[in-house]
Amino acid sequence: MFGASLEHVLAWPLGIYSVYSWPRCLQPMEIPSVLQRFGGRLWSAPAYLPYVQPPLTEECVAAAERQFAVRLPVLYVALLRQQNGGYLRGVRGVSTCLAGIGPKFPSIVQDNAWWRPRHATPEVWVPPCSELLVPFDGDGHWDMCFDYRLHGGLSEPAVTYISCESECEESIAPSFESYLASLEDSLAADTRLYGEFDAELVAHRLADRLRTGTPTVGNFSHGYDQWRLRMPGDAEWIWCSPNRVPIGFDRVGDKVTTTETTTLQVLEDPGCSVLVAVTDGSRSRCLDALASLGFKMHGPSDPP
Repeated sequence: MFGASLEHVLAWPLGIYSVYSWPRCLQPMEIPSVLQRFGGRLWSAPAYLPYVQPPLTEECVAAAERQFAVRLPVLYVALLRQQNGGYLRGVRGVSTCLAGIGPKFPSIVQDNAWWRPRHATPEVWVPPCSELLVPFDGDGHWDMCFDYRLHGGLSEPAVTYISCESECEESIAPSFESYLASLEDSLAADTRLYGEFDAELVAHRLADRLRTGTPTVGNFSHGYDQWRLRMPGDAEWIWCSPNRVPIGFDRVGDKVTTTETTTLQVLEDPGCSVLVAVTDGSRSRCLDALASLGFKMHGPSDPP
């Protein structure tokens, strides 16, 4: 287990607004209004700690802006003050991460995109004015970028998708704020259960009711115990996960280590105890079974 000292790296959830001084006249109340549907925290829980940089400083921000000769979006900097990089609960297509500013991968200051001026060669396709594109997520084949090409480096950038493999680009959003507004909640399709029970109990009761095999459990993918039931059909599954999870986790070989302190996956719904995800072909059977077992629940199609 990691010590509680890690809390200074992951300053969740909303206490961050009073702990840090906000740059550039950004007021604390602006962040929750932008991210209200995520409970004020866009970051996925638990955080994958190798992707989280040391706490952000004004010096780090200033150095990054000098490196790229741009002004970084206010909301981007504000998010990094909450957590300096990592996976997001809000996703857009293949983009699931927001790189922070720091010495570790992934970091925007590492400037690793193949098509960026420092790496470009005659054999590599390069988008126009590539020096005004700053990637904040990508895997080497594609990059999601702050795009300053329209109004220059001191303006609010648009967001543009660059495909190095397909040698093309796609406009995603006119600003980073509108990009955040377009993100899809990766937990929106989950059914939330309420009560004094855990994911293991739910998985075993579902297995008994649906007459599946014994549920299996693993924590390597997400950093918490997730119970899985195999359903009849081609790649049909049910997953049962706790709402309360460690703040962060790491992998050492085939072992998972976690923080002692915890948080909620669905921060805005503290009454939820278990999240149930299911593939489309088994959804109706799963929901019928949960209802017949008497679980109090709220599904993705239910009214708020």
